[in-house]
Amino acid sequence: MKISIIIILLILTQGFTVAQNRIYESSANHKKNNLLKYQPSLKIDSLIGFYSQHINENKLSKKNKIVNRIDSAVYLKANSFNGSDKKIDTLKQVFSYSEAGNVITSINMLLVNNVWKNHRRTTDSYNLLNKPIYHLSEVWNGVQWGNEERRTYSYKNDNLFITQINEIWKDEKWVLVGKYETKYNSQRLLTNINEETWIDGNLTDKYILYIEYDMNLRKIKAVTEFWSNIGLNAYNVTTYTYTDFDEIESYKGEYYLDSRKINGMMLFNEYDRFGRLITTTGSYFEQEEEWKPTYLFNYEYDSNGNEILFEAKNFVDNNWADDQRRIQTYDTNNYLSTVAYERWDGFNWIKSRIEEYKHNSEGKEKYYLEANWNDGIFHDSHRIIHEYSNSGSLINYFLDRYIDDHWQEIIKRNYEYDADENLIFGTSEYWNGYWMPGFSNFQYQSNEWNYSWGTDYYQINVHYSKADVADYNTPYEYKLFQNYPNPFNASTEIYFSLPENGNVILNVYDILGRKVKELKNEEMTKGTHKLDFNSAGLSSGVYIYSIQTDNFYQAKKMLLLK
Repeated sequence: MKISIIIILLILTQGFTVAQNRIYESSANHKKNNLLKYQPSLKIDSLIGFYSQHINENKLSKKNKIVNRIDSAVYLKANSFNGSDKKIDTLKQVFSYSEAGNVITSINMLLVNNVWKNHRRTTDSYNLLNKPIYHLSEVWNGVQWGNEERRTYSYKNDNLFITQINEIWKDEKWVLVGKYETKYNSQRLLTNINEETWIDGNLTDKYILYIEYDMNLRKIKAVTEFWSNIGLNAYNVTTYTYTDFDEIESYKGEYYLDSRKINGMMLFNEYDRFGRLITTTGSYFEQEEEWKPTYLFNYEYDSNGNEILFEAKNFVDNNWADDQRRIQTYDTNNYLSTVAYERWDGFNWIKSRIEEYKHNSEGKEKYYLEANWNDGIFHDSHRIIHEYSNSGSLINYFLDRYIDDHWQEIIKRNYEYDADENLIFGTSEYWNGYWMPGFSNFQYQSNEWNYSWGTDYYQINVHYSKADVADYNTPYEYKLFQNYPNPFNASTEIYFSLPENGNVILNVYDILGRKVKELKNEEMTKGTHKLDFNSAGLSSGVYIYSIQTDNFYQAKKMLLLK
């Protein structure tokens, strides 16, 4: 069975997640270079992502600082554009802020006959830790603001997200439409999410997630239930195992409908002595059949830890048969240089396409070229050119296609910044025999704020002001961050955060569990701290660094390459 078919089946399987992400905090190269387009990747449910946002943000103890913040943004939207027949909406968004710099109100307005008219408004409020506790959405009816929907949030000890209540305005009153509830264990890890929806006058279970962890705080089991007003319809069961160094060793996911197992997927990973993924074996289960080997992924790396080869095989006639592969090269700075894709035709590797990359001295991509193989040669397809300012901000973007033996500009975008490198103006156009307003996912930001629009805007003007706002710099949770850089050659930086004063022990161990260096063993004050780890006297390999306090322990991997 072809891999692509398997992946389509998995996508169609509601709620299915695949634990083929590269271990926790893998090497930088693992994060940068994804697998071939059909390789499964870890898909965390959006609800978990939402709750994690509330749990993991480091909020800060109050002090003041001067920041650039966005007062308003005007952007143009082309609803239709046909020759000289243009229909363009001009929109504006205006913000107000709290003392701590949180957005309190956001008002959207439309330009009608050269007059700004109210359109929509959102209002938010926050607790003392800057977590949202109330969100109200309103629509302008021509005379006054009218309620549309609202969300209310609650927390445990002001920081752990507990409930979200969703309501809509109907028949001149607030009507409950849904509710989320969460639970945590003593280590503050999420163990339960329950989503309920309002049906026939009652809150009815819609989605329930249960998560179990081992003694090392690693997720080992997750059960996802899907409910309706008539009861439990289906559920997923996923289980995980790990290596001694916290890599995901195996993953097993099974989907049940009416208590009958419908399908499932099982993965097994192998790693080299540096902790790099070298083999993934996948098996698939469908209906009443037995587990069947389905695909095999192999990886190879260069001496710098860069992935240079990815091979995919199918299981055919009780043997592994070549299917596709990807070959990568890097420049002298270890930036990705070329990616060549090939497929197996049963006898030989056949070229498919090639990608070429060029980067500037800061590692930002400045040139991308894609060419497709046909009739024995590569034919240019398209290219992307990025141009940056001296300070590193993107100022021009060009997408060209190779048409009739010459390059034709298809999309061009331009960005302008103020003296503080805040984006103040952006345009997007595309070529259709003449230049038309293009579509762009504009993302405008200052050093403090980050907003983005959808894909149907072609021009934006942003206005900023400087503000004296409260900063919050004392973390409310313990956390050990991934070292940087990783992999590293001589030295690397290790950051960790402490929500309270206390004794801190930070050690480094080799792959056999032997302590090779004690970095810290003393009383430390609350806050975020940095330690420099020098690898003098150590050989190349995987090392484990850990932090321990009176009520917290966490360990992570780092890769030393000499």
